[in-house]
Amino acid sequence: MTGEYGITLQNLIYTPTTSISGVEDKDTVCYMVWKQVFGNAYVMESERAEAYVAESMYRAGQITLREFVRGVALSGTYRRRFFECCGPYRAVELNFKHLLGRGPNSQKELSEHVQRIANEGFEAEINSYIDSEEYDHAFGDDFVPYMRFKGTYQTADEFNRMCTLASFPGTTDKSLTGRARQIGTENPNHVLSLDGAGIASKLVSVIAMNYHPSHVSVKKAIPTRPDIDIGRPMETVKVQENPEARTRYEIVPGSFMFLTKQEFADMKRETSMEQMITGYAQKEIADAKTQIAALEAKIKALGAAV
Repeated sequence: MTGEYGITLQNLIYTPTTSISGVEDKDTVCYMVWKQVFGNAYVMESERAEAYVAESMYRAGQITLREFVRGVALSGTYRRRFFECCGPYRAVELNFKHLLGRGPNSQKELSEHVQRIANEGFEAEINSYIDSEEYDHAFGDDFVPYMRFKGTYQTADEFNRMCTLASFPGTTDKSLTGRARQIGTENPNHVLSLDGAGIASKLVSVIAMNYHPSHVSVKKAIPTRPDIDIGRPMETVKVQENPEARTRYEIVPGSFMFLTKQEFADMKRETSMEQMITGYAQKEIADAKTQIAALEAKIKALGAAV
């Protein structure tokens, strides 16, 4: 059956194959897997070696792309970067982002995965994403996971979580977020791995600034405005339209200040008061010394008489 433009029914129902056969194509796919699963962070060759078996099996056609993703996510490098150095809630958020391409939909979903980590461990947590119906429907066996920004969301909280986890192309899941830079906090996942030197991993901020920064929770959505949301009027700045002229005065030899006449007069009055008080104190000290000297002389005379 051929239509007016020569399009057959076979053309309309044809589905292209998703198999990847070329070496260059598989190089690109492997690069995309490492980039997605590790949140755009750079992975050294020594760290990639932990998942070389899974990568080699995928290149040889012995396992599917889904199993290659599983091998990378179960590697010791991923565990050190996104599990051991993170709190459970942060680890679950990153697992959702790296393996399902979205943020957690609800607190209930987040809590379920945190409980799975506590009860069943790291491997069961990773497998729960890759073996899920959602992963099978979204990516199947032949597609690399990716960030899935949908057109609409069921709740505003779901959209906020997605926006919070999404980042700019030049950033990684190890770098500071924009909000964290503004409020002076560090991402708990911004960790420098020193395992190769036999030293425990440390926060980069601790090494750079030699102190432990305070971790402050980041509020979702737009921060409140005090004049609208709380009802407190915002402070206004009063500007002097006709400010009094200031003159340069030498306060002490070699030190000058710009003061108004009134400020200079007040300063002179305070200085004279201080000098007067100092003079009284010095006079009292001198009188006390004179009295002490007289008493010492009397005591000495009495001692000589005895």
